Amino acid sequence: MQSCLSQILSRTIFTMCAVAMMVGCKERDNYDAQPKSTEGYAPVYYDSLAIVNSIQSMPPQPLKKSGSIYLYKTYLLIVEPDSGVHVFDNKDTTKAPIPLGFIQIPGMKNLSIKNDVLYVQGFIGLIYIDVSNYPSIQVLGLLLDTSGRKDFDLLKWKLRHQGRSLRYDSNKIYIECPDESKGRIVDWKLINIEGVKCYYSFR
Repeated sequence: MQSCLSQILSRTIFTMCAVAMMVGCKERDNYDAQPKSTEGYAPVYYDSLAIVNSIQSMPPQPLKKSGSIYLYKTYLLIVEPDSGVHVFDNKDTTKAPIPLGFIQIPGMKNLSIKNDVLYVQGFIGLIYIDVSNYPSIQVLGLLLDTSGRKDFDLLKWKLRHQGRSLRYDSNKIYIECPDESKGRIVDWKLINIEGVKCYYSFR
């Protein structure tokens, strides 16, 4: 019995330490010394309708950061990480590709294409988009990634991608406390936080 209690106690202490390393609480920082309104990040929760509505076919946009490049039929596709796909007319390979448009897909990382369907890998999982009548597009479905929580991996990636550093010391950034009852976190947005209660530790 004593051995079992020791194992349970050890597991409990390990779990508490793991949580403390991820999200800080009031006892771990001097929040009274922080301004009432503090710049930080707030979680954005999974909303399938909002995600579908955010995917749009748009006019050509400036290419700010180039990712993977694909040739498909007469098209040249250039991925812009976290933003979408630039579409070019590549019929005449003796000339420079002509910009046709931009497919806005927030949070995208990479894609593949087959039979006029874009398979887009993003932070939420896999998104299927019919481009057979481009520039008209249609979102066919979403496959949510349930392989594990990546809430703070996403926050770290976003900070690196944007070239931002909002740490108030060498190890942490202030955030709006996540609420698990609201579901899966799929993004983080920059806000002014009123009354700091949580931070993410980079240690």
